[in-house]
Amino acid sequence: MITLQTASQFTETQKNHTSTLHKGRSKKRTPVRYRNSINQMDMDQDQDQEESSKSIAEPGSVNLESMYFRGFRSRPLLKAQEELALATQLYQGTADLRVLLQQALELSKGLSPQPEVESLQEELTKFKELNGYSAPVVENILECLSTIESLSAMSGKAGQKLSRQFGEIRRSIGEVRVDIEEPKDALVQRNLRLVVDVAKRYLGRGMNFLDLVQEGNIGLMKAAERFDYTRGFKFSTYATWWIRQGISRAVADQSRTIRVPVHTNEASTKIAKTAQRLAQQLNREPTFEEIGQHLDMTGDRVKETIEAFQEPISLDAPSVDGETELGELIPDLACQSPDEEVSRKSNAQWLNQIFQVLTAREQQVIRLRFGIGVDEAWTLEQVGRSMSVTRERIRQIEVVALKKLKESHVKAMLAEIQ
Repeated sequence: MITLQTASQFTETQKNHTSTLHKGRSKKRTPVRYRNSINQMDMDQDQDQEESSKSIAEPGSVNLESMYFRGFRSRPLLKAQEELALATQLYQGTADLRVLLQQALELSKGLSPQPEVESLQEELTKFKELNGYSAPVVENILECLSTIESLSAMSGKAGQKLSRQFGEIRRSIGEVRVDIEEPKDALVQRNLRLVVDVAKRYLGRGMNFLDLVQEGNIGLMKAAERFDYTRGFKFSTYATWWIRQGISRAVADQSRTIRVPVHTNEASTKIAKTAQRLAQQLNREPTFEEIGQHLDMTGDRVKETIEAFQEPISLDAPSVDGETELGELIPDLACQSPDEEVSRKSNAQWLNQIFQVLTAREQQVIRLRFGIGVDEAWTLEQVGRSMSVTRERIRQIEVVALKKLKESHVKAMLAEIQ
């Protein structure tokens, strides 16, 4: 497997190429509100270039990037005949592996039905239907056959015969494995330059250049596993799509602090292009509904997609005056505002003053019956139970207390509260 250690270094060649790419960009501009929200990832470019300026290695250190790119000199590009020969060998090895898997499935039918055997048969069926075979997949196939071989050996003489046949298939797959890995590795090694060319197009998207190359190499290996030369395409043509797919998905998954789903990234790209086209046609910024009509989306969905790309702001960020932090300006909904707290205490003082005309028992009944100082109003029965009297007695106390509160001087005090 072709891997690269992640590093934050750019060579001078990549920096020059990056500046050339930016100078050659189209002058067409997307409307401001869409450009600022959807293309937010491009704003990380200056930071990436600043990091790339630190690419000079310290004395005694190893510049992994330079070593990686120097290795290309020993790997010349494949000629058409060489590529065809490697692709043919890889295609034939893959076909032979599928034939051996089919033979293993046919032999497994002679085993006594067991849950473990049925599970292994399902795994072999899934392996046979794969488009390509990586080294870990082939290793799993060999482990699966080894398990079946051991199970069949415990089933008497007939099982021992099947075990020997499974062993032969497993050894044959080990030989075919070489016919698959060697041409696949050659195709990957000789096309690493293609990954670099594609990765350069994604500079400034929030990922280090070597990380982009790493993801592109993974896509290149997937392309080598699935390449079918019989369709008449060059390997580079087929591999480019897989490389772009690997890099673009990595950018979508890893370049942002808050991950945005890949399908949302794809939708944002469509929205940006549609918004730019409509702005040129209408000579104004299109509305969310107008964009949604062209993309078979609702206006709310377009708005949600655009808002998904707004960058988060730290609560520790300073406010406009520079003296307070943003988090200090956000209200705590669980707490009352100072005005409400002052009003509540003032009303409580007025009520305590008004309740002075009532006896202690009358005050308790009124507070419980009207929910003053408690979570909710109590029923007559609940108040009576708490005070160890009947509900009728509570009703009588309540009537007397309300009569006292309706006196003229008490009404005047209540009017002042309101």
